[in-house]
Amino acid sequence: MGIVTAGLIGLAMLLVGKHIVGAFISGPPEDAAASLKIAYHYLSVMATFLPILYILHIYRSSLQGLGNTVMPMVSGAVELVMRVGTVFLLPRLVGSEGLFWAEVLAWVGADVVLLLSYYIQISKIKNAWRKEGSGRTSLRDEA
Repeated sequence: MGIVTAGLIGLAMLLVGKHIVGAFISGPPEDAAASLKIAYHYLSVMATFLPILYILHIYRSSLQGLGNTVMPMVSGAVELVMRVGTVFLLPRLVGSEGLFWAEVLAWVGADVVLLLSYYIQISKIKNAWRKEGSGRTSLRDEA
């Protein structure tokens, strides 16, 4: 459901984002047009990859709900390192376009940490349940 919501919001931003961004830009027409072009391009990058951010929030919240607060915090540190690293590295390789990708790459870095942590945690929980229930053959044995 979160991915669908992200897709719909991203699509809405791609369709009407230029008008929304334009409402916040003023100045001489040529400056406003140049600013709008850059701002909408950045918004387009963010809107396109919004599902990655939603995955981040879903898995971070899931881990916190499972009682794991360390890995969500680590993922935040990974986000910071990815953002700073991207800002220093990508513009040298691809120009100012690299700045637009810092946020997306930070989300991807955090997603990797969170997805791995989540599935490791779920695996541990499943194994613990299997060990607890290894003496039973069915739920009827409980009664």
